[in-house]
Amino acid sequence: MKKRLKKFLIPMLASQSVSDLATRLLGYGIPVFMMHRFVSDGADNGGHTPDFLRRCLQFLKNNGHTFVSLEEVMIALQRRTPLPDKPVVFTMDDGFIDQATLAAPVFSEFNCPATIFLISGMIDGKLWPWDDKVAYIIKNSTHETIEITIDKDKHSFTLDSEQNIYNAISSIQNIIKTMQGESITESLQIIADAAKVAVPVVAPDDYQPMTWDMARSLENKGISFSPHTVSHRILSKLTEEDAEFEIRCSWRRLKDELSSPVPIFCYPTGRVADFGKREIEFLKRNKFIGAVSTVPTFVNMENTSTEYLYSLPRYGLPDNFNDFIQYCTWIEYAKSKLLNR
Repeated sequence: MKKRLKKFLIPMLASQSVSDLATRLLGYGIPVFMMHRFVSDGADNGGHTPDFLRRCLQFLKNNGHTFVSLEEVMIALQRRTPLPDKPVVFTMDDGFIDQATLAAPVFSEFNCPATIFLISGMIDGKLWPWDDKVAYIIKNSTHETIEITIDKDKHSFTLDSEQNIYNAISSIQNIIKTMQGESITESLQIIADAAKVAVPVVAPDDYQPMTWDMARSLENKGISFSPHTVSHRILSKLTEEDAEFEIRCSWRRLKDELSSPVPIFCYPTGRVADFGKREIEFLKRNKFIGAVSTVPTFVNMENTSTEYLYSLPRYGLPDNFNDFIQYCTWIEYAKSKLLNR
């Protein structure tokens, strides 16, 4: 009953007439949406479809929202200047080929800017991210259960259904997120051995990145690019030297390959525990204007803290359309204000 009521109420509350009035009375937070993978329409292997993205953009266009770039939001925060009515921002992480071939054409169709955060080592073809290797191992195991021991802790996972496979991937990734950077390679080998899966040196087809040529062609079509480290290792788990290397060298590669990369950084996994004052100082020293996290809330333009520029929150783009409507309208803003009273 609750879901049916929400399905009816959310579109009504988000209609342009109601939304415009509510925004004037209550205010509006800026949603910055984060996406990762895209799949062809009709596929069922994770990720968003171009049709779903198109539906989201069409809703925003029909209801008086404004497409703005992440850079515009950063500059407005710095200078304390206003943005157009009901702004919405879109970003994509990592730099997979489907972001270039499936998502970018839809953003171009709506003249909607988007920022892609590139893992430079992945685009260079030198590596593929550890978290994707975890997914590959678990998805390709023929075992219904696996047992692994990491840091003397034993873990058992059942792989007899799609949901259990998803749960296992998520759980193992969360375990590795707590580890120091130099331990990741050894842990991946332990997982691969338990699953009886050989991990390819070169990324398989399902994990292929876009090329630098693709990125250069997209720069002329409203897509901006910013760095997301060299190897996607969690910065807070690295030595000071390695953490700054990930920031500085990823940025240098973008400047070498692209005509106008944007100095905004994206922290790998992006939780509060994954970065801190040390990383923010690195970014300032390397002349970045800001950075984004994965803390799920709206951007508050009233926040005057300089540190806020280096930890802007983002929502994961929902799979459910009504949830998307809620996040990108005054409804979520009003809900958060009510809960924080």
